[in-house]
Amino acid sequence: MGFTPKKIVNFNAKLLSDSNTTSGIVENLSKDSLYLRAVPFTASSDFPPGKKFDVKIQPDSGKAICLSCRVIWSYKTPPHGLTNSMGVEIIRPPQSYEEFYNNLSV
Repeated sequence: MGFTPKKIVNFNAKLLSDSNTTSGIVENLSKDSLYLRAVPFTASSDFPPGKKFDVKIQPDSGKAICLSCRVIWSYKTPPHGLTNSMGVEIIRPPQSYEEFYNNLSV
């Protein structure tokens, strides 16, 4: 797999895992990965490497895109650990996401 440039964005997102939903922000993305910050589902919840969940990205203009993802790395954001920063792999990105990525003008 070759290097895919990351594009800096600021898209609202919903993270869906089991029966939990939380809000997040996608800060950059590539064809096969995302960097995002999210509010944990509960005070004890976290996003360990390997955890799978869906991310629903809401671009500023356009239709929401739902992606199946897996956590590659994560950490609680200092100073109070109120958010989780994480890098995630997009599992089998749909064609609509590839078109969306290619058309981003950022």
